[in-house]
Amino acid sequence: MQKEDLYARRILTFVVWLFALWLIVHYWDQAMALLGGIFSALAPLIIGFAIAYVVNILMVPIEGQLGKLIKSPGAKKALRPLSMLLSFVLLIGIFAAIFSLVIPKMASCFEVLAKQISNATSFLMPYVGQWLSPDFLSQFDMQNMLKNGIKWLLSLADGTLNSFIAGAGAFFSSTVNILIAVVLSVYLLSGKEKLLDQLSVLMDAYVPASFRKKIRYVTGMTNKCFHNYIVGQSVEAVILGTLCAIGMAILQMPYAVMIGCVVGATALIPFVGAYIGAAVGAVLIFTVAPIKALFFLIFLVVLQQIESNLIYPHVVGGSIGLPGMWVLIAIAIGGSFGGIVGIVLSVPIMATVYHLAKDATEERRSQVRIERARAQTNDRLEAALQQGSAPDPDAAEGGSSSRQDGGAFDASAQFESPSEGPGICDKGASSGDDGSDEGDSAEDGESEAHCGTLFDQLLDAAASLGSSVGLSGKGKKK
Repeated sequence: MQKEDLYARRILTFVVWLFALWLIVHYWDQAMALLGGIFSALAPLIIGFAIAYVVNILMVPIEGQLGKLIKSPGAKKALRPLSMLLSFVLLIGIFAAIFSLVIPKMASCFEVLAKQISNATSFLMPYVGQWLSPDFLSQFDMQNMLKNGIKWLLSLADGTLNSFIAGAGAFFSSTVNILIAVVLSVYLLSGKEKLLDQLSVLMDAYVPASFRKKIRYVTGMTNKCFHNYIVGQSVEAVILGTLCAIGMAILQMPYAVMIGCVVGATALIPFVGAYIGAAVGAVLIFTVAPIKALFFLIFLVVLQQIESNLIYPHVVGGSIGLPGMWVLIAIAIGGSFGGIVGIVLSVPIMATVYHLAKDATEERRSQVRIERARAQTNDRLEAALQQGSAPDPDAAEGGSSSRQDGGAFDASAQFESPSEGPGICDKGASSGDDGSDEGDSAEDGESEAHCGTLFDQLLDAAASLGSSVGLSGKGKKK
């Protein structure tokens, strides 16, 4: 009956999941629109949580170091605000330093590029003037071309105005969302312990114990993977940017520090980030020295190979424990769904899924091995019991009566808990149950000999499987 209920439950679960999959496929557009609306409404909350999570990685060690320095109980109250302020200042200072190095250099590069385009235009103008001779222009209907050009300019102006209005609205909405997210992140960081305690109380009150344990395990694994990924990716980006700047300085290439910062910043995007930085750096160097741009690409390809084979596996791959094949799969899936943001988030998400699946598989394999070993132990113990279950009629009357009173023999219970309850050859229990003559020394001797032989057989059967189930057999009764 239990097997039938289990099969029925599995079939019902499969049907429910199949129906849910059909609903998602059939109403895909409506589902995506609904998810988009929910995501837009929760955007400040999601951004605030992301900011708080990243800042907390910096805040925890800063707060720990300040806690060692500050001993006054009154000053301890300012420990959290001070560490939070230092974390925000440090994070903003890093981005400000990168932009201060990159933006001016890029502006100067664009100025050089504009001058080169102007020189190229002045060089080509004489040839263009020859082409635009009266004989050449007489081949075209200039009046119709002028009308079409005016219509195109009007439509372009109308589209530009609409785009400007939409862009201004999106900019204002994004600014408000970021401000709300920053304020929310401050509240989350200042009272994170209290919030975690409240969530724990709610889970204890409304979530079953078994499911609560799984939730905490999943959230703990997710936090571990994301934390290790962010720290490892940041360290890897700093190493790659530093090596790029040093190598360019040695090779006497222009914009060494700026391009090193660009390559390091784009290296936060797994795998493809360094190539984005390489493209930007090559364009910037090309405006000054075209030949050196080619040398820069060769240098960065070599540096990228060193980084991919030596630095990344030890710094990031070891921290998240995700094989390279799964990293590539995660990047491909994340990039197709979410662009750059999807690429960045796909690796820690895939690492979390990978570790959860790995742990679940190992747990299931352990359970299967234990169940198989217990079944084999039961079979051998029952076989040993059957071999010694034919004593003399006058010998173990009490033992048979005791087994009949106790019901069917459970070999696993006798093997796992030999000290609980009366044993198989418990002389006192058997003699007390059937009221046999305790003074008959001959029958007692035969019963003890028979029980001793049976007990030895049971111990031999248990010891033969002791290594497979991790049990250590006790010494035989002498």
